[in-house]
Amino acid sequence: MSDQAGFSATYRHGIPWSTLRIEGVGTSGEIPEIDFSESLFAFNGGCLTLAVAPAEVEVEIRVSAEGPPPGQAVIFAGMLEVPDGVLEVGDLVGDDFVHRFRVPAGATEIVVSVDVPEEAVRVGITVPAILGDLL
Repeated sequence: MSDQAGFSATYRHGIPWSTLRIEGVGTSGEIPEIDFSESLFAFNGGCLTLAVAPAEVEVEIRVSAEGPPPGQAVIFAGMLEVPDGVLEVGDLVGDDFVHRFRVPAGATEIVVSVDVPEEAVRVGITVPAILGDLL
C-alpha cells in the first residue's frame, strides 16, 4: 500500500435521519447522538456524527487527502481512532449507504468541513493519511 497523494472521491446521497456518520472500523464505542440544542455534531474518539440536510436533499460528500474545499467552514479537526485501518463514511446505521477507505491503523488526523453548518449540503472530509478507497 502506498500513499495516494491527491486522492479524492465524491459521492451524493440523501441521508436518512439527516445524520452522517464517520467512524473508525474496529472501535468498540457507541455511535454518538447529536444534541441539536448544543451542537451540530457529536464525537466520541472513534466516531463522529454530523447533522446534514434532510433526506430528500442529496448531500455531496467529498473524501480527500487534500485540504477542505474552498468556501467551506471547518467544524471539526482532531484525531479519530481507526484500529483496523478502515475509515467508514455512511448513514447512521449503514443501511442505505456506506463507503470505506484505507488509512493507517491507529489514530488518524481528520478535518470535517461544511458549506452551511446548520444544514450542510456539501461536506468535506479531509484525511491527509488516506491510502485509498475500498471497493
